[in-house]
Amino acid sequence: MNSPIPRAELDALKLLWEASVATESNQNTQAFIRGRWFRLNIVSAFKTAYHATVTVVKVKAAAALAVITPWELFDIGESTYAAVTEGLNAVSEDMNPLSYVACVVLGSGANGLTAADWEARLNDFITSALAGKQDLPWYLRLSAARVEQAAADLKTVKPFTDLIKKLNKGGWLSEEGGKFKLNSRDIVWGFERK
Repeated sequence: MNSPIPRAELDALKLLWEASVATESNQNTQAFIRGRWFRLNIVSAFKTAYHATVTVVKVKAAAALAVITPWELFDIGESTYAAVTEGLNAVSEDMNPLSYVACVVLGSGANGLTAADWEARLNDFITSALAGKQDLPWYLRLSAARVEQAAADLKTVKPFTDLIKKLNKGGWLSEEGGKFKLNSRDIVWGFERK
């Protein structure tokens, strides 16, 4: 493996990618990827997107360019990569850029984030991502254009609680003990052969 990511970070990222996808073999199943059902845990997928973005920006694109494919960069299976990225693609099509980036950032808080922490982390993430925008993992639907639009939209969402209300209304999050967490959602691919 020629990944420029340090081994400890690579192992942690690999676990995140793999935790995002569950597969089930079934003789009667024809599915999106290689004859299996795939279930994407969207909370884990957003968490993966956050940590992968932070890592990719840190190691810089120049180092990553030595690796041919993103699944080689993260040392994961191609089917895991495809399930996570296609699931995030489907989700991103139904969300505006700010909502998508905000959910990616909320995924970074293992035990949830207070509104103030979430807003600060979102601002830090956007600032960092824009500083290294040539290095953003576009395959996780975090392109420079999406992050730039999220930054512009964030300036118009005042107070931050308006974004929280919108995501809550869409069923994306819940609040418990003053902390916000993403609601668990599974996206399933596959269909039964008739």
